[in-house]
Amino acid sequence: MNSLPSSMSFRNTAQNWTVETCRFLHSVYRHFMSDNGTLVSAALSFYTVLSLLPGLLVGVSALGYLLGSAQAFDGVIRFIQDYAPGPVTGLVHDTLSTLVNTRRAAGVIGAAGLLWTSLSIFTSMEHALCVAWKVRQRPFWKARLLSLGFMVFSGVCLLLSLGFSALTLRIQGWQERLFGVALPQVPWFWKLLALTTPILLSIIVYGAIYLILPNTRVRRRAALAGGLFAGVLWQIALHVFRSYLTSSVAKYDVVYGSLAGAVILILW
Repeated sequence: MNSLPSSMSFRNTAQNWTVETCRFLHSVYRHFMSDNGTLVSAALSFYTVLSLLPGLLVGVSALGYLLGSAQAFDGVIRFIQDYAPGPVTGLVHDTLSTLVNTRRAAGVIGAAGLLWTSLSIFTSMEHALCVAWKVRQRPFWKARLLSLGFMVFSGVCLLLSLGFSALTLRIQGWQERLFGVALPQVPWFWKLLALTTPILLSIIVYGAIYLILPNTRVRRRAALAGGLFAGVLWQIALHVFRSYLTSSVAKYDVVYGSLAGAVILILW
């Protein structure tokens, strides 16, 4: 007899949770559309695509001084192989090899393009968040300075993510010991570190965006929750898209031919 009320209570709880979740998702969708979310998303995507090549140029220019050895270079390529789709790896490898040899000129050209596109990315992002929070945007010069700061901050996080594999290879070569065990003898440690580092960096970047970019006071707990959700969801989307490309469903090479790698890189 006691099992019947408990099962009914569980059923009611599940129904209430489902109803509240549907209401929440409907509210999110309604606010997203009322704030012109699709238009802002298209603008952010446009500026992000434009910043890919300049960002690659600047990043390689900086990493070129750190990737002096073939072992370090292979470490970064291995990192890209773990997270990027297969067709992208060859394209990135060839581009990195060429740009590392000409990193000084590439850095100058890339810095100019990256400065313009990155400022546009974060300015559009600030506009979107201010619209969502129903607050006025900052003055022009404050918005540009804030965008410049976020460009540097995001660039540092990107370099840390890209250079992580190279750094771990160097650390694995050292004969330090962790709790009496040689680090090179703990493969799970490096796998766990390689898995969590990009997620943590994504959470930090998104959390900082939600905390600082809106021209209003945002609670740290709310910004952290948004950064956690966006960072984890971003990494899941990357892995799902990579799995989709490696399946037999995606046939980008049939449609785009030799441009398939570039198209996949943009979508990724």
